[in-house]
This record gives sequence, C-alpha cells and structure tokens, in this order.
Amino acid sequence: MSAKQVFQEIVTGIRSDLKYLKEDLFSKLESKRWSDRYGHIDEVRSWILDVFLDKLFEINTKVERLFADFNI
Repeated sequence: MSAKQVFQEIVTGIRSDLKYLKEDLFSKLESKRWSDRYGHIDEVRSWILDVFLDKLFEINTKVERLFADFNI
C-alpha cells in the first residue's frame, strides 16, 4: 500500500469516527432521552460516556499516528 493510500485510509477513518460522534451517537442519545425520559438516567449517562470516550480515544490514536507519520 502506498503512503498516499495509507494517509487517505487514516484520514477517512478519522472522518468516519467524527461523523459517528456528531451524528449517530447524537441520534441514539436523542432517541434514548425521549424513550427513557424519567428513568435510567445514570445508565444512559454511563453508556454515553463509555461509547463517547472509547471513540474519542480511538480518534486521538489515529491523529497521533498521522502526526507521527509526518514527524509533526
């Protein structure tokens, strides 16, 4: 795989992960908020933090890899 393809793959992965955080996770949060309006708040909050933080750390790792590849 060429350097350009590797770079494009990393950038595509980062964009996909950011899209997930911005759109997909937000949609799931909204639907969960309305369906469990008065119950299970702590469970929902815990789930969101787990999913959000996991994805955020994954994005951070990809960005660090990108910077390392370019010696930034």
